[in-house]
Amino acid sequence: MPENPNPAPEPVSSPAAAAAPAPEQAALPVESSETVAGGLEPKIAATICCVFPIVGSLVFLVLEKQNKFVRFWAMQSLLLGALAFVVGIFFTLAQ
Repeated sequence: MPENPNPAPEPVSSPAAAAAPAPEQAALPVESSETVAGGLEPKIAATICCVFPIVGSLVFLVLEKQNKFVRFWAMQSLLLGALAFVVGIFFTLAQ
């Protein structure tokens, strides 16, 4: 019997591939049936935080106590919005 000229390649495992978490493990869990303050889906609440950084973030940080996904995006948006506000004031005064 002749040998197979194209054997199947063996999977290559590297330390970097073994150390990297799977994408589904790295993301914050979001369940579609879950709602947050105001009856919104978590993705919609996070989007509102990003579109209206300071006001939207403050609203969801005060109202939402349990959903870590929404609280993460609200805190991130608040910090970046406040930083952008301070940098804008600095450049306005520097003129």
